[in-house]
Amino acid sequence: MAKRLGKLLTKLIPRSFEYLKLPSGITTPKACSSEYISVNPATENVRFPMPHSLDLGGQDWKEEFSETAQELWRFSQATIDSSASLVNAQGHLVWELSEDFMHSSPACHPKFELKWKNLYQKTRIKKETVFNLAHHFDENPYHWLLDGIARLSLLQHTTKPVDALYIPLRNRYQKESLMLALQSMQLDIPIINAANVSDLKVQSLYQPSFALFDTRTHLAPAQWACDYVRDVLGKPSQECMRRIYISRSDASYRRVLNEDALVDLLQKYGFERVVLSQLSFAQQRDLFAQSEAIVAPHGAGLAHLLFCAPGTKVIEIFYPQFMQACYWQISKHMQLDYTFCQGEPLDSSEAHWPFEDILVDIDKIKRVLEMKKLN
Repeated sequence: MAKRLGKLLTKLIPRSFEYLKLPSGITTPKACSSEYISVNPATENVRFPMPHSLDLGGQDWKEEFSETAQELWRFSQATIDSSASLVNAQGHLVWELSEDFMHSSPACHPKFELKWKNLYQKTRIKKETVFNLAHHFDENPYHWLLDGIARLSLLQHTTKPVDALYIPLRNRYQKESLMLALQSMQLDIPIINAANVSDLKVQSLYQPSFALFDTRTHLAPAQWACDYVRDVLGKPSQECMRRIYISRSDASYRRVLNEDALVDLLQKYGFERVVLSQLSFAQQRDLFAQSEAIVAPHGAGLAHLLFCAPGTKVIEIFYPQFMQACYWQISKHMQLDYTFCQGEPLDSSEAHWPFEDILVDIDKIKRVLEMKKLN
């Protein structure tokens, strides 16, 4: 009797939620998607000449690398979450579209490691068509711009009307940049905030490919992603007169230990010190667009190189055992004049990869400035 009553009530009052379940298996997009759209194929063997530097060793960058494809899938019924996993209607994890660059095996995906207490979480149900933009590290500007905003480019390729975007909005920077992008696209579309709705079951889902990752590898930022972000968020060319040093003094890691001495030197070359967290998105974008030269320790704020004018001089400072090529690759896409400078090695007992602070060789920075003709 109780079971019959429950079924009757479900028909009369549609449920807006259900309890979270563990995936029951693994599948591929090809096996379970109802539509596939290819916009740009993956690019193999992209070649850039290595950047000029006074440092010849300590980094393992390659002149040849790959970029992700620009693709779109549609699924009839799916469950998505704010950490970018996708489960199909049969309860199988679609591993290739569930962002996880920490594990090489789908069986190790965090979705299979839910604690029992998580199974009491409620999954919202939406009888709508939703476009999924959830991704890892969304509060990091580099990941936000290139795996969040960039994938909006695939929205124009949908074949069915989209009722809402599923995307995390955790801070002012994200809200401002997303609104500017939608205005540029002349779109007025409802937002389901993934920061508040951690799990969502939808009637129909559009899932765009990731711009920075395939399932297992952190790849180079794709040319299509860089171009799109610049197109929808950039402004007409501006006069480039400023020289800026990006300080990480507000961060808890990867700070320049002898920053006062570095700033003293840079001020003699016309540089001003800037802390990006004190600025809005538009102010950060305009700052980079107005700069003829930028010096900065490695950090996510350098994602705004996307808005620099061609020819802008960029000097990126690294801890010698942690050197990431992403901003060199963005600089090549945007036709910037890039070089890097390694800091001094610290005692191994003080090093905590990849969060080491950086001790800068001031004389070497001076030689780099002169090499870049910034005197």
